Amino acid sequence: METMRPYLRVSDNQRGKSESVKEQLVELDDDADNRGWQLGTAYADDGISASQYATKVRGDFGKLLADLRGGSFGASILGLWELSRFSRQVDEWAPALRLLEAASVRVWVSDVGKLYDPRDPDDRATLLNGAVRAEYESAQTSRRVKRTVRQKARAGWMHGQAPFGYRREYDPETGKLLRQVIVPEEAKVVRAIFDRIEAGHSLRQVTASLNAAGVRSRAGRLLSEQVVRGMATRDTYAGRRRHSNKAAHGRGGQVYEAVWPKIVEPEQFDRVAAILNNPARRVNRDGQGRHFLSMIAACDLCDAPMTTSQRGGEPWHYRCHGNCGIQVNEQLLDQIAFDVIAGYLSRDDVYQELTRKRGDSPEVTQVRARLAAVRRNLVDLENELAAELISPRMAGAAERKWLAEEQSLQQRERELLTPPALAAFLGAGGDVRARLEAAPMSARRAVAREVLSPGLVGQLRVGRVKTNRWCAECRKPTCVHRVADRLVWGRG
Repeated sequence: METMRPYLRVSDNQRGKSESVKEQLVELDDDADNRGWQLGTAYADDGISASQYATKVRGDFGKLLADLRGGSFGASILGLWELSRFSRQVDEWAPALRLLEAASVRVWVSDVGKLYDPRDPDDRATLLNGAVRAEYESAQTSRRVKRTVRQKARAGWMHGQAPFGYRREYDPETGKLLRQVIVPEEAKVVRAIFDRIEAGHSLRQVTASLNAAGVRSRAGRLLSEQVVRGMATRDTYAGRRRHSNKAAHGRGGQVYEAVWPKIVEPEQFDRVAAILNNPARRVNRDGQGRHFLSMIAACDLCDAPMTTSQRGGEPWHYRCHGNCGIQVNEQLLDQIAFDVIAGYLSRDDVYQELTRKRGDSPEVTQVRARLAAVRRNLVDLENELAAELISPRMAGAAERKWLAEEQSLQQRERELLTPPALAAFLGAGGDVRARLEAAPMSARRAVAREVLSPGLVGQLRVGRVKTNRWCAECRKPTCVHRVADRLVWGRG
């Protein structure tokens, strides 16, 4: 009695679009009974595609080939429900047929009720032609799916699963997707993530606070820093639909206006994205981050950085790391530096000053040139529509494309013009000093490192004590005025 070992595969085991592995086995079992064959142990890859676009490895398919190659297949017939179940790639079929031929194993195809012998040239040609058709159908399906996804993206329609913060509503009778709406409790979490990152909190701090508050993913798991970062860079929350042919990890592709309501304002999303996507952003822990000016202020005598120290019951001091003897009261120096930084960021002309200084870079010039071209295209489009040279439908499609690119370019221009560490404090309205005071130390240090630089306010340098006399105004040996008198703002 001959033995047939089935190979079972289904591409989608969730939506019911294909026969299940169990149903395939039942039919092949009937075929074996009707022909007097013994049914051997089956190979099965459930829910895994066999096309060139597959992302999962078919474990049992590899085992089948290894058994044929090693002589341990243990049957004279390979049973398939249909040819495409085995593979939708000619590159896989051709070597497999050589292995089947060498092992003298024939192929039974249930849906056509035929037994093929790879040693026979006509049968081998039939099998290879079937593989070509399967690969062609797979490519056509992929093309149709990509076209549909692209069209829906342009219309701002949702794709994939509803992210945290949203849920989908469907027609109860037809099951058709109607809309994507906000889940209020989850949306609060999303807004908190954006607010805290914009305020200068690190991803580690944000993640820890969410986990401590009992926030969990929909799967009931603790949030990780990677998950929180992914949420903070997801255009969905700003009411945008990003489309790319390849995974872009929140970058690249084309961005369109979405049909669903936004959870955060696009302007805030752009500011947070600028903070997280800044190439110069430090992701390591900056020491303990407990001292405002440590390793930022410098000694004016030897250029060494100032670090903190405390001896006995004395107040904390910044001391020259080069051991040249320069030291200064930490509290007083912090007070002076904080006042200078808050005053600088509160000035109305600061944003213009920063953008002017950063606006001559080659990348900014390139972005602005493209932005000007896109805006010319929009004007030309309006003129062509007025002259009835194009249809309103074509004009609408083109306009959505150009507007989406314009929005993307404007976002990139803002990222390039504004130092990420200062994005939360420039042009955000309200009291800059209050926002700085409320920000965590890591954010305040990042601001100090940016503002107290030679290109802006100047590097904060501490010099020698100039007089031993007490301050005439404060009547103290150490005060703000005496410390300020020692400071040099290096702009060279």
